[in-house]
Amino acid sequence: MSFELLKSEIIDAGLCQGCGLCCGSCKHIEMSDLRPTLEDYCILERNGQDCGKCYQSCPQVIQKKYEEKQPLAVYSLRSKTPEILAKASSGGFVTTLTKDLLENQALSEIVMVQKDDEKPVADGVSDPEEIVTKAGIVYGRSGVLGRLIELTGETFEPIGIVGLPCEMRGTVKIEEAMNREILKIGLFCSSQIFPTRRCGCTLIGDTHPVVIKELKNFVTEGEMKQDYKSHKKPFNEIEKMYNDDPDLQEGKTCDSCNQFCSHCQDFAAVYSDITAGEVGSEKGYTTVVAWTERGKELVENAIKKELFDIGKVNEEDLKTSIKLKSTRELISFEKPPRQQVLDYVTLKGPTTISKISKTLNLETKKVRYEALRLVQLNEIEMNVEPGLEEPMFSPVCED
Repeated sequence: MSFELLKSEIIDAGLCQGCGLCCGSCKHIEMSDLRPTLEDYCILERNGQDCGKCYQSCPQVIQKKYEEKQPLAVYSLRSKTPEILAKASSGGFVTTLTKDLLENQALSEIVMVQKDDEKPVADGVSDPEEIVTKAGIVYGRSGVLGRLIELTGETFEPIGIVGLPCEMRGTVKIEEAMNREILKIGLFCSSQIFPTRRCGCTLIGDTHPVVIKELKNFVTEGEMKQDYKSHKKPFNEIEKMYNDDPDLQEGKTCDSCNQFCSHCQDFAAVYSDITAGEVGSEKGYTTVVAWTERGKELVENAIKKELFDIGKVNEEDLKTSIKLKSTRELISFEKPPRQQVLDYVTLKGPTTISKISKTLNLETKKVRYEALRLVQLNEIEMNVEPGLEEPMFSPVCED
């Protein structure tokens, strides 16, 4: 499974969310224009070495079906620090909490999005004051997981990450691979909350800032609000501007509306310790969901320190948003049977023909043929032992 497979199935198909996990898994891959690119060569193709880490680690290769999870607690909070409120996008919860964790050395560093030339860029922050100066950043493709992998190799001190639901999913993979605990602060993903409207979510709306610089210069905020409701001018003029200028095609839809989000079922970042966002709270407050005991304890301690004003949560609004995304259809890739068998064995480990056939819904005879061909090609191994009803097929062991 070379980089070419990742490129054809994920990157070129528009499913890459730019988390950077593949970059952290391979020194030959780098983020360029917020997309993974092969800088020189793939060792699997050039040296014949067994690899495929970029493909195996990608959170988008195997889509996770949403599993309903009950939160341990839900809050509506607003920071008591005026400086933070002036810069934060809602109630300033994430900024206030991460600043406190760094000040009290509960975390040594946290990976989050910074702004570089109007684009989101991943970086680690260890200075509590820098958390405040960089508050209010809009999240999107940034490579945060690539930076997180780097950080896990640099320190054994407690670390954390702030990211979107897809990035929380990748962080769980890093925790398992690195055998360490990472504080995961997720953000509600408002991708296509209004699925019939293009860019009806984070780009244009009464409660969300306009995040594209050219759009700010093109139309006033008042006109944007009016157009959000009427879908008349200047919306059509904006469309024309983007259609006529190829350089602005990347900004034609906001990051949340791009193809890689159109199939995700996770609105509330259920793989995180804590999730924060606007849905369910009145304007100026942050809705905070604690999913783990660690997350709940951190929020409760922050409340005891009187860092926040407490508001009311409309849990029905939150449940509606979760349900809206969780009912989306997952994407299934049309791969040839041999590739399906190879992917299954590589990702799942030792297995049998009957298990592969049942899981992939392929004819047993076909699976047996493809598995034996893959053994011939030295891409998987077959192990036959006395007492086993079937041979075991497994990834090729590294010498």
